[in-house]
Amino acid sequence: MLHKPEQTLAAGDRAPNFILPDQTGKFTMFYDEVRGRPFVLLFSGGSRPPALPPAVAAFDAAVADLDAAGVDVFGICQVPPEAVTSAAPKMRLWADPERKISEAFLAQLGFGGAAAVVQGEAVAILLDANQRILTVLRGAPGGLVQQARDFFTARPPAPAPRVCRANAPVLLMPDLLDRQMCTDLIAMFEQGKVEEGTVGSVLDGKEVTRIHHARKKRLDYRIEDMAIHGILQNVIGRRIAPELVKAFNFQGFRFDRFLVCRYAADREDRFHMHRDNVSPETAERRFAMTLNLNGDEYEGGELVFPEYGPDRYKPGNGGAVIFSCSLLHEALPVTKGVRFALLTFLRAPLPRPVPQAGAQPGGPARRA
Repeated sequence: MLHKPEQTLAAGDRAPNFILPDQTGKFTMFYDEVRGRPFVLLFSGGSRPPALPPAVAAFDAAVADLDAAGVDVFGICQVPPEAVTSAAPKMRLWADPERKISEAFLAQLGFGGAAAVVQGEAVAILLDANQRILTVLRGAPGGLVQQARDFFTARPPAPAPRVCRANAPVLLMPDLLDRQMCTDLIAMFEQGKVEEGTVGSVLDGKEVTRIHHARKKRLDYRIEDMAIHGILQNVIGRRIAPELVKAFNFQGFRFDRFLVCRYAADREDRFHMHRDNVSPETAERRFAMTLNLNGDEYEGGELVFPEYGPDRYKPGNGGAVIFSCSLLHEALPVTKGVRFALLTFLRAPLPRPVPQAGAQPGGPARRA
């Protein structure tokens, strides 16, 4: 059984965009205010001007400390715009008097809507630099600031900047699936019908599928259950779609099959250099996705893209690499332990039907 997130907004999802009036009295867009740093998005109830809601006041007092730690603070409170303006907060603060944005966010987070923050509690969404949810905190205002500070302090530091002279045009997405979903998918492999991985080849002028260990060696479990297929399409699709639009201007894709594969060090499993769209059967593939289910638990097994340099790509548990199927790439051997990965392809959108001459929109063609 695959346990999907109960909420439609959960860790791994990108926070939706919105426009509200802020402390300057102007309508501003959420995505326009982010600046490439992790941040807190705080939801609180109302207050009597010029006092700020307790949760907002607590975070506003901590803005300087959080800023020094590389963390920004945004807030949404259920007060009129003039109340936000008169309070003159140091943090970016939006007014949501009609509670529409609060209602939408807090309902999708599983808190029942805007009423969740009118009884003295507040909700703090902690997000990464790409507006993706890391975790969600709820509680009394006094403790939320410390919880947020502790969470960000415990995270690994960002890597030091480096000057890049070559880099593969790939999209890295950490934490695309949570630990439970990764564990469930590995269990499906271990309990399901597993087969040797195959490759497509042209023999005597005909395209055939065959086992070819000199080219690819691994074990595959094909997910046939359409309910599981639907869960993966929904969870993964809603998380990668905004990134594909932003990074590659690609949208409207269709998922190919889903495979859970296993590369084991004791079998010397690997997949030599190849491209993923060179046959008539695979020509509609646009992007490939490799999602490491246990990326922190084995050695070796990285992806390389030799046309763009020697760098090796290896996301951690639940993290994925998404890349054009036209890129030459290789899955290196696992040198210690066992690698489990979820694989799929994104196909081109179905072409829109061309209306017949004389056809009426929504109906059959008319005869003269």
